[in-house]
Amino acid sequence: VDNLLLIAACHFQLNHMRESMFYGQQAIGVDPTLVEAHVMVGNALRELGKLEDAAELYNKALRIQPRFAHAYAALGCVYFQQGRFNEAKSSFEMASTLDSSFKKDLGQALIADGDKVGG
Repeated sequence: VDNLLLIAACHFQLNHMRESMFYGQQAIGVDPTLVEAHVMVGNALRELGKLEDAAELYNKALRIQPRFAHAYAALGCVYFQQGRFNEAKSSFEMASTLDSSFKKDLGQALIADGDKVGG
């Protein structure tokens, strides 16, 4: 299953979103609890503009592993793209609480929220 996830990640880096989704879905088929695969497929969907479908996969990952910071950060990106800045901020806050490397994403959401309120 690790190899399937690695192939999915390689295709994602090459901007081959459909192939990334395929291998990510194969990994989910082998191990439905593999939260990294749910997030990988969600990321590919987000890149294809399928934000609601991506959010569904991120939320599924969070149901499996409620403290998975990457899923919160990815969900924050969806909300950010949708202009839902308060929800993005909440997701990024949770991600940065669980993993401090996500503090930059929280900062961007706060700036965007401030621009929306002030602008």
